[in-house]
Amino acid sequence: MKLIQLSDVLNDKRTRGSVVSAILEGRVLLYPTDTVYGLGCDASSPSAVGRIREIKTTGHPFSVIAPSKEWIMENLIVTRPDYLRKLPGPYTLIFRMKQGAVCRQVSTGTLGVRIPKHPFTEIVHEAGVPLVTTSANMSGEIPIWSMYGVPIGIERNVDIALHDDILNNPPSRMIDLTGKRPRNLR
Repeated sequence: MKLIQLSDVLNDKRTRGSVVSAILEGRVLLYPTDTVYGLGCDASSPSAVGRIREIKTTGHPFSVIAPSKEWIMENLIVTRPDYLRKLPGPYTLIFRMKQGAVCRQVSTGTLGVRIPKHPFTEIVHEAGVPLVTTSANMSGEIPIWSMYGVPIGIERNVDIALHDDILNNPPSRMIDLTGKRPRNLR
Protein backbone atom coordinates (compact mmCIF):
# COMPACT_ATOMS: atom_id res chain seq x y z
CA MET A 1 0.00 0.00 0.00
CA LYS A 2 1.28 3.41 -0.96
CA LEU A 3 0.41 6.02 1.69
CA ILE A 4 0.05 9.59 0.40
CA GLN A 5 -0.93 12.70 2.31
CA LEU A 6 -4.12 14.12 0.77
CA SER A 7 -2.68 17.65 0.87
CA ASP A 8 0.18 16.44 -1.38
CA VAL A 9 -2.35 15.11 -3.89
CA LEU A 10 -4.26 18.36 -3.89
CA ASN A 11 -1.19 20.62 -4.12
CA ASP A 12 1.18 18.73 -6.41
CA LYS A 13 0.15 18.21 -10.07
CA ARG A 14 2.38 15.17 -10.53
CA THR A 15 1.05 13.40 -7.41
CA ARG A 16 -2.51 14.35 -8.31
CA GLY A 17 -2.03 12.97 -11.81
CA SER A 18 -0.68 9.67 -10.46
CA VAL A 19 -3.74 9.22 -8.22
CA VAL A 20 -6.13 10.04 -11.07
CA SER A 21 -4.23 7.56 -13.28
CA ALA A 22 -4.44 4.93 -10.54
CA ILE A 23 -8.24 5.32 -10.44
CA LEU A 24 -8.47 4.97 -14.23
CA GLU A 25 -6.19 1.89 -14.11
CA GLY A 26 -8.55 0.10 -11.71
CA ARG A 27 -6.54 0.51 -8.52
CA VAL A 28 -8.23 0.27 -5.10
CA LEU A 29 -8.06 3.39 -2.95
CA LEU A 30 -8.63 4.23 0.70
CA TYR A 31 -9.65 7.86 1.09
CA PRO A 32 -11.31 10.41 3.40
CA THR A 33 -14.74 11.92 2.77
CA ASP A 34 -16.92 14.41 4.63
CA THR A 35 -18.22 11.54 6.76
CA VAL A 36 -15.92 8.50 7.18
CA TYR A 37 -12.96 6.90 5.41
CA GLY A 38 -14.00 5.07 2.26
CA LEU A 39 -12.78 2.26 0.10
CA GLY A 40 -13.24 2.61 -3.64
CA CYS A 41 -12.31 2.11 -7.26
CA ASP A 42 -13.55 2.96 -10.74
CA ALA A 43 -17.19 1.78 -10.74
CA SER A 44 -16.95 0.79 -14.40
CA SER A 45 -14.16 -1.76 -13.80
CA PRO A 46 -15.56 -5.23 -13.00
CA SER A 47 -12.16 -6.53 -11.85
CA ALA A 48 -11.55 -3.59 -9.49
CA VAL A 49 -15.07 -3.82 -8.05
CA GLY A 50 -14.51 -7.56 -7.65
CA ARG A 51 -11.42 -6.84 -5.55
CA ILE A 52 -13.45 -4.62 -3.24
CA ARG A 53 -16.14 -7.30 -2.94
CA GLU A 54 -13.43 -9.79 -1.89
CA ILE A 55 -11.96 -7.33 0.62
CA LYS A 56 -15.32 -6.45 2.17
CA THR A 57 -16.81 -9.96 1.78
CA THR A 58 -20.24 -8.55 1.02
CA GLY A 59 -22.86 -8.93 -1.65
CA HIS A 60 -24.67 -5.70 -0.75
CA PRO A 61 -24.93 -3.07 -3.49
CA PHE A 62 -22.27 -0.38 -3.43
CA SER A 63 -22.81 3.36 -3.76
CA VAL A 64 -20.66 5.68 -5.85
CA ILE A 65 -19.16 9.12 -5.60
CA ALA A 66 -20.34 10.83 -8.77
CA PRO A 67 -17.83 12.95 -10.68
CA SER A 68 -20.51 15.65 -11.08
CA LYS A 69 -24.22 16.42 -10.87
CA GLU A 70 -24.25 16.27 -14.67
CA TRP A 71 -23.11 12.65 -14.45
CA ILE A 72 -26.02 11.95 -12.10
CA MET A 73 -28.53 13.52 -14.50
CA GLU A 74 -27.10 11.59 -17.48
CA ASN A 75 -26.84 8.17 -15.81
CA LEU A 76 -29.64 7.99 -13.25
CA ILE A 77 -33.39 8.48 -13.42
CA VAL A 78 -33.77 11.62 -11.35
CA THR A 79 -37.45 12.11 -10.54
CA ARG A 80 -36.69 14.41 -7.60
CA PRO A 81 -34.04 16.87 -8.88
CA ASP A 82 -34.67 19.13 -5.87
CA TYR A 83 -32.72 16.61 -3.76
CA LEU A 84 -29.57 17.25 -5.79
CA ARG A 85 -29.30 20.54 -3.88
CA LYS A 86 -28.13 18.47 -0.91
CA LEU A 87 -24.97 17.65 -2.87
CA PRO A 88 -22.17 18.16 -2.13
CA GLY A 89 -22.89 17.05 1.41
CA PRO A 90 -23.22 14.09 3.78
CA TYR A 91 -26.00 12.37 1.81
CA THR A 92 -26.36 9.20 -0.23
CA LEU A 93 -29.28 9.59 -2.63
CA ILE A 94 -30.71 6.43 -4.17
CA PHE A 95 -32.07 6.64 -7.72
CA ARG A 96 -33.01 4.15 -10.40
CA MET A 97 -30.15 3.58 -12.79
CA LYS A 98 -29.99 3.86 -16.55
CA GLN A 99 -28.33 0.93 -18.28
CA GLY A 100 -24.55 1.10 -18.32
CA ALA A 101 -24.19 3.70 -15.56
CA VAL A 102 -21.81 1.41 -13.64
CA CYS A 103 -20.74 -2.22 -13.99
CA ARG A 104 -23.15 -4.85 -12.73
CA GLN A 105 -20.84 -5.78 -9.85
CA VAL A 106 -21.62 -2.41 -8.22
CA SER A 107 -25.41 -2.56 -8.25
CA THR A 108 -28.36 -3.41 -10.47
CA GLY A 109 -31.55 -1.42 -10.85
CA THR A 110 -30.84 1.30 -8.31
CA LEU A 111 -27.73 3.18 -7.27
CA GLY A 112 -26.76 5.19 -4.21
CA VAL A 113 -24.86 8.30 -5.23
CA ARG A 114 -22.81 10.81 -3.23
CA ILE A 115 -20.80 13.94 -3.80
CA PRO A 116 -18.98 14.49 -0.51
CA LYS A 117 -18.28 18.01 0.65
CA HIS A 118 -14.59 17.22 0.91
CA PRO A 119 -11.48 18.07 -1.17
CA PHE A 120 -11.12 14.41 -2.25
CA THR A 121 -14.15 14.98 -4.49
CA GLU A 122 -11.91 17.11 -6.75
CA ILE A 123 -9.92 13.97 -7.59
CA VAL A 124 -13.06 12.04 -8.56
CA HIS A 125 -14.21 14.99 -10.68
CA GLU A 126 -10.85 15.09 -12.44
CA ALA A 127 -10.92 11.32 -13.09
CA GLY A 128 -14.36 11.80 -14.65
CA VAL A 129 -15.64 8.37 -13.60
CA PRO A 130 -17.91 7.28 -10.77
CA LEU A 131 -15.94 5.88 -7.84
CA VAL A 132 -17.28 3.02 -5.75
CA THR A 133 -17.67 4.22 -2.20
CA THR A 134 -18.09 1.88 0.73
CA SER A 135 -16.95 2.42 4.29
CA ALA A 136 -13.38 1.29 5.00
CA ASN A 137 -14.47 -1.23 7.60
CA MET A 138 -15.39 -4.88 7.50
CA SER A 139 -19.12 -5.43 6.93
CA GLY A 140 -21.07 -4.95 10.14
CA GLU A 141 -18.22 -3.25 12.02
CA ILE A 142 -18.03 0.39 13.15
CA PRO A 143 -17.09 3.04 10.55
CA ILE A 144 -13.48 4.20 10.26
CA TRP A 145 -12.71 7.80 11.18
CA SER A 146 -8.91 7.54 11.10
CA MET A 147 -6.26 5.80 8.98
CA TYR A 148 -5.08 4.21 12.20
CA GLY A 149 -8.35 2.30 12.58
CA VAL A 150 -8.32 0.59 9.19
CA PRO A 151 -8.52 -3.20 9.62
CA ILE A 152 -5.40 -5.06 8.52
CA GLY A 153 -7.49 -7.14 6.07
CA ILE A 154 -8.38 -3.95 4.22
CA GLU A 155 -5.01 -2.23 4.59
CA ARG A 156 -3.18 -5.17 2.99
CA ASN A 157 -5.40 -5.08 -0.09
CA VAL A 158 -5.38 -1.36 -0.89
CA ASP A 159 -3.11 0.03 -3.60
CA ILE A 160 -3.16 3.67 -2.45
CA ALA A 161 -4.22 5.21 0.86
CA LEU A 162 -4.86 8.94 1.04
CA HIS A 163 -4.25 10.15 4.57
CA ASP A 164 -6.04 13.17 6.00
CA ASP A 165 -7.08 14.32 9.45
CA ILE A 166 -9.13 12.27 11.86
CA LEU A 167 -12.76 12.56 10.83
CA ASN A 168 -15.47 13.11 13.41
CA ASN A 169 -18.74 12.70 11.55
CA PRO A 170 -21.50 10.10 11.29
CA PRO A 171 -21.91 8.09 8.06
CA SER A 172 -23.91 9.74 5.28
CA ARG A 173 -27.66 10.04 5.55
CA MET A 174 -29.27 7.66 3.04
CA ILE A 175 -32.45 8.74 1.21
CA ASP A 176 -34.30 6.42 -1.17
CA LEU A 177 -35.81 8.45 -4.02
CA THR A 178 -37.05 5.52 -6.10
CA GLY A 179 -40.64 5.48 -4.80
CA LYS A 180 -43.52 7.93 -4.77
CA ARG A 181 -42.19 9.53 -1.59
CA PRO A 182 -38.63 9.91 -0.30
CA ARG A 183 -37.70 7.42 2.42
CA ASN A 184 -34.96 7.95 4.98
CA LEU A 185 -33.07 4.68 5.29
CA ARG A 186 -30.29 5.85 7.59
